[in-house]
Amino acid sequence: AKCNQAYHHNETCEQYAARKGKEEQMNEEELKKLAAKMGWKTCPKCKTYIERTYGCFHMKCGNPSCKAEYCDGCGKELDPK
Repeated sequence: AKCNQAYHHNETCEQYAARKGKEEQMNEEELKKLAAKMGWKTCPKCKTYIERTYGCFHMKCGNPSCKAEYCDGCGKELDPK
């Protein structure tokens, strides 16, 4: 394909891009609904979904490029020192 995307038979590059954009938007909406249902919260720094399953409210983001530490109760970022 001219657009350097995956092969998309019977679709122009513009049609493929529009369809993929809609699919990604639908997936994000479904993820938000699931997160609300499951009680997941997001890291206050990078917005990665995180689930606290047990223990204290001191959380460490699992995103390797973030690693923020914060309180799951109030959302305040904590100093990791």
